[in-house]
Amino acid sequence: MQCFSFLILWGFLGVNSIQARSNISLDFSAAEKFYEFATRTSEINVSEIDDLMNSEAYQNLFRYLTHNWGKAYNQELYTQLFKATFMPEQYQLDEKYAYGKWLVSYMNKLRKNPEPIKNYLQVIKDNFDEKKVLSCAFSYLPEETKNDDIKIYFVVGVRQGCASEYGVFIDNYSELKPENVDKYIHPWLAHESHHFFRAQFNKMPKAEMQKHPKLFQSFYWLETEGLAERAGSIRADLFAYMQSENCKNDVYKNFAAYLKEFNSALESYLLDKAPDSVLIESLQPQQERNRYHEMGHVMAYTIEKVFGKKVLLAQIGKPLQFVLYYHKAAKKLDQTDLIPPLSEEVVKKLKDLE
Repeated sequence: MQCFSFLILWGFLGVNSIQARSNISLDFSAAEKFYEFATRTSEINVSEIDDLMNSEAYQNLFRYLTHNWGKAYNQELYTQLFKATFMPEQYQLDEKYAYGKWLVSYMNKLRKNPEPIKNYLQVIKDNFDEKKVLSCAFSYLPEETKNDDIKIYFVVGVRQGCASEYGVFIDNYSELKPENVDKYIHPWLAHESHHFFRAQFNKMPKAEMQKHPKLFQSFYWLETEGLAERAGSIRADLFAYMQSENCKNDVYKNFAAYLKEFNSALESYLLDKAPDSVLIESLQPQQERNRYHEMGHVMAYTIEKVFGKKVLLAQIGKPLQFVLYYHKAAKKLDQTDLIPPLSEEVVKKLKDLE
């Protein structure tokens, strides 16, 4: 997932009993070890890198990465990345790991200027509000969400925030001021914590997933990011923001055009005119930032605005229903220029998959 900017209005959200039994633990050890490596005057040896790679934080990160990024993003790769970063005279990144060059470049920048890591972690240690994060995360989760404890790991090597049942992983060591924790950090952690809890509700039909994997993958991205955005990015009126001069986000500003583009990709695929790769490409064009966070957010907001939060929450773990409910909500809203529905041809084909 990408690094997000949040324009939010924090309001009071009640603490339910399940939330009260959940806890967040912050694990700074991996990022602190990177900082220690970067500021050390003595040499770093291979065994120290191996110890770090075998730590709880990185072992859980590898579980997340191999499941979500692919098997190539594993412990072997990261061992090589850390060697190339901290022992460049002895180790160069082998050509078979060329796909990891972007991470070496990122890690080298942090190695040369590690102070933002120290500052970022200290600001969070001094200002973190567990109740606020849990309150927002649980505000967009079903009542039957099981109690669980979250581990938030601060690591180096993903350059973003990401989460699954293996934990939450944060890597974004930009300048951070205490007064901005409520504006940026708490919403972001609520967003990622929502991903952690909602992993309990992945109920996509296996047969249809196997038959149409990229169709369901694209719908899953829209649904899961849409609900997480509602949890962590609370706006009093998203539609008003999308049309305001303050909106600098291209996807929000041009949602109608991007939704129609996605609809065209669905038509091409469902009518056997194009391969399923067009679905992913329409949400994540090459060399561009992905669109599924903002698009999913608008779709989730539309469902909630028209049918209420209870109906929206009922779509968690049901990406096909999420997209169909968006269509129903958009039709009922009848603001085609801002929030266009899907085409009836697409909807008919999608209903055949129910």
